Amino acid sequence: MSQPTSFIDCRGLSAPLTVLRIKQAVVGRRDCGLPLDVLVDGACCEPDRISASLTGESTDVRLLYSADTSGVAVPKAQAGAAAEIRHV
Repeated sequence: MSQPTSFIDCRGLSAPLTVLRIKQAVVGRRDCGLPLDVLVDGACCEPDRISASLTGESTDVRLLYSADTSGVAVPKAQAGAAAEIRHV
């Protein structure tokens, strides 16, 4: 059995598409127990809208704001230095 991913890249997606992608990712994760890290653009201006759309989800979701504009995903080990973390 494969372990569900704990990281998804939603850079470049609008708030509604980000919510849809997160909801797709949490399907089957109910018993996983791992948080889901979601990488979004640093210019993501609708984190409250995303948070409000995810109320009632049993998975811990963290929005990571990308500070890297080169198109390369920020490694999780460096997330503290390169991204702002927001729990939703």
